[in-house]
Amino acid sequence: MPEVQKPPVQISATKFTPISERESKTEFTITIEPGIAIYTNDPDDSEDIDLFPASIELLDDQGLAIAAKLTFPKGEPVEWELGTYQVYSGEVKVTAVFPTANKPSTARFEYSGYHFSGAVGSGYA
Repeated sequence: MPEVQKPPVQISATKFTPISERESKTEFTITIEPGIAIYTNDPDDSEDIDLFPASIELLDDQGLAIAAKLTFPKGEPVEWELGTYQVYSGEVKVTAVFPTANKPSTARFEYSGYHFSGAVGSGYA
């Protein structure tokens, strides 16, 4: 049987923690394989090129989006021919705060990025 390779970008989440009577939070950990970088949730200020930012969407048990406040860290600047872009590499922590009454059953994580060898890729988890 062929060996199954893990994806170059993975995401996991902590258990929900109440922070008030009305709100709860969870923390996502995005783990990015060495040699890979993904664009941040706000990768550039340029209108010359479209980059697909990292995003996380919380979903209820029927697949409907839950309003959540996501706090992403600042990325690392990377200089390219077309400008400077913000990227994530290694391990990244993102906090999500959501209404306690609307507990998410899953999350959709979308990203795009590149391998330092020059190959570009995108995906979701």
